[in-house]
This record gives sequence, structure tokens and C-alpha cells, in this order.
Amino acid sequence: MYFLYPGMPLSAKDVNALEQVRATLAAAHDLCASRGIRLIVAFIPTKFRVYHDLARFEPDSEVASWILNDLPDRLLALVAAVSREIGYLDLTPPLAEAARQGTLVHFPDDSHWSPEGHRVAAQAISDYIMRQR
Repeated sequence: MYFLYPGMPLSAKDVNALEQVRATLAAAHDLCASRGIRLIVAFIPTKFRVYHDLARFEPDSEVASWILNDLPDRLLALVAAVSREIGYLDLTPPLAEAARQGTLVHFPDDSHWSPEGHRVAAQAISDYIMRQR
């Protein structure tokens, strides 16, 4: 399994970029709300975040030292700070659960979702929207 994006702590640049995300989400929320549309933010995890508990790495492998940062929690808090009206869905749990069940949700040699990964994400989004009605 090939992992393109390393698991690492958020840098100061990453944390600063979240302020731009906050401003963008606030503008998007205002625009959507003015048109009667509910904004939903979906967190799309990296392949490593989905497979980190399933993959085994050689002790001397660079990947063995990678970590998961708290980006999903930070994004959730940021979304909630902008407005409680904005929906938030972390796609990590449904993708990771499908992977645990043996579904190949990412291509082995690529960072993109497989067709099954797209199906899992689409189902999770559909389920989320249906629960919000």
C-alpha cells in the first residue's frame, strides 16, 4: 500500500491556514443562508488516516513514525465556531470501517478513492443528509 501524504503534526503554517478556512466557511455560510441553503462540510481523510490501524509497517520504515494529527477535531471546532447551523461530517469512520471489513476504499498505489471508496463516501453523505431532515 502506497501512502503519498505523511501523517505529521500540524505546522504553524497549517494552523494559520485554518483561519483562512474559517473566513471562507463564514462567507460560504452567509451566502448559503441568504438563499435558504444549509452548508455541510465533509472532512475527507488522507489514505494514511483511513488505513493507519490496518497497515503493518517495518520498524525501520519512515511510515512507522507517522502520526495522526487532530485536524478533524480542529475543523469540527472551527465549523461550530462559525455557526452551529453548518453541518459537519467526518468521512474517516465510514471509510475506515469499510476498510476494516475488507473493502479497498483507496487504490493501493494511489491516494485517490477506488469506486468502492466513492460508494462508501456517497452513502455516508446520503445517510447524514437523511438524518438531518
